[in-house]
Amino acid sequence: MEMTKSKNRNPFINPIRHSASTAVKTATTALYMQVFSTITTSWIYPLLKRGYHVPLEPNTLLPLKPSDTAELGGWLDSFGKHSSYSLIHLLWKQQSRKIALDAVCKLTEAASTFCLTFMIGLIIDYLDPHVDKSTLLVQNGFVIAALVFAAQLLACLCANVSNSTAAIAGVQTNAALIRAIYKKNLRLSRESQKLFPAGKINSLVTADVEVIQNSFSKINLIWISPIQVAVSLYLLSIYLKVTTAITAAVFLLFAGLCVAISPC
Repeated sequence: MEMTKSKNRNPFINPIRHSASTAVKTATTALYMQVFSTITTSWIYPLLKRGYHVPLEPNTLLPLKPSDTAELGGWLDSFGKHSSYSLIHLLWKQQSRKIALDAVCKLTEAASTFCLTFMIGLIIDYLDPHVDKSTLLVQNGFVIAALVFAAQLLACLCANVSNSTAAIAGVQTNAALIRAIYKKNLRLSRESQKLFPAGKINSLVTADVEVIQNSFSKINLIWISPIQVAVSLYLLSIYLKVTTAITAAVFLLFAGLCVAISPC
């Protein structure tokens, strides 16, 4: 057996370098799979498949990253009445990278959607036998189909990354806020406990923290939505001309009414 192993072993391969290169390849593959899983959210499919066949147990769920747990989410512990930073400042300081990535993804998704809108006119002109194909920007049908597929694929990937990034930022903030609330509650004096009874603490945890968590998926829509509306109205003005002003007026009227009747 030893003779056979020595014959099968290549004498020109350094085992140390071979193991190091294998480790590098394994780490690269793991990083690629992690990025691919994050972009496509394919990490959830095995969990859904298992939950379809058998009931899920706590030991079968995917483990949380240490940074997503309440144990290491103590970046809000120093927040309080004597803190030099506001809560919004601390949230921005901790989650600014994820908010910026979400903004880039949402903007790219909107740009891809607008490109698809422009391509509809190109497709209609290409299929119209009365239109001179030499006047078109793209004169090859396969190229047009490839551009439509690429724009749609880019929009889907950006939407997945945006949703995943906002969800991760929300979970991390949720864990840090709940940790800070309960830790502060344990240090309250008897007089302060009268001002913050158990019902108020539960309301903070179940309602207010959830609102802050869900705000990460909508924070960039504050400035992206007006851009989308403006571009949509411009595209309508190409075909509807002056009647676009009526559409814009109706839209602004209903938007103003919604803002006026909505609670502060």
